[in-house]
Amino acid sequence: MRSTLDLRILGPLSVSAGNRTLTPSAPKERHLLGLLLTQHEKVVSLNRIIDELWLKKPSKSAVTAVQTYILNIRRQLAAALDVPGSRVRAEILQTHNRGYLFDTAQSRFDLAEFERLTARGSTALDAGDHAKGVRLLAAAEQLWRGLPLLDVDQGPLLQAEVARIEQTRSNARIKRVETQLHIGQFREVLAELSGLVVEHPFDEHLHGYYMIALQRAGRRQDALRVFHELRKSMTEELGIEPSAELQLLQRRVLDANSTSAIEPIARHSLLHQLYAAPGR
Repeated sequence: MRSTLDLRILGPLSVSAGNRTLTPSAPKERHLLGLLLTQHEKVVSLNRIIDELWLKKPSKSAVTAVQTYILNIRRQLAAALDVPGSRVRAEILQTHNRGYLFDTAQSRFDLAEFERLTARGSTALDAGDHAKGVRLLAAAEQLWRGLPLLDVDQGPLLQAEVARIEQTRSNARIKRVETQLHIGQFREVLAELSGLVVEHPFDEHLHGYYMIALQRAGRRQDALRVFHELRKSMTEELGIEPSAELQLLQRRVLDANSTSAIEPIARHSLLHQLYAAPGR
């Protein structure tokens, strides 16, 4: 192949090779391609494709339509990569037992790279190499350009896959932030946490992390303001108070006289372990 296929789904759908854009414009072709890419290296049966694209109410021509979409995508790939259509069928967009598989092994694929970096980062953290783990998880985060496939129609199967990918991102991000707080990188996470609490206005753990980072960065009043704004939002919109854990954290910030570490209380939670983490 003269060009490498560049596939991106962590944001708008994007398919390119060299300087040539291959992203389908037809809604159902985009939908099909997005589905196959989230299931990369797995065969997606024709029945599941039809259920996804037509929400279990297929037209009589659904099978023929899917075959046409596949043919169009293969032709585009063959032309852009300057290879015979038979090679695309054998090596990239393959047919298997009334189903299709998109093999991304020879492509640059943001989801595969994200999964690889996330796995390596988690392994490094589990092994106690905090600096390497944080670096790898941060690199994985940089691959995101927005919500996965945000410009592609989504049925139940694709929605479930997108939710799974987003949860993987959320888990990796929280693990990284917790590690950064644990090793004293308070200022490094401030900007990120300020955006996350806006994005997730009722997530108490994110607000707790933000409070910890602010207090340990010498911004005690800002940390207290975060708690009071969260409490106001929760009581007015949800009719509930922040958890006892977060209220205890607020009291510990209120009682603190400096950015120095405070001895953790007995039977402390993760938030309080992080609050007592060593400074820099």
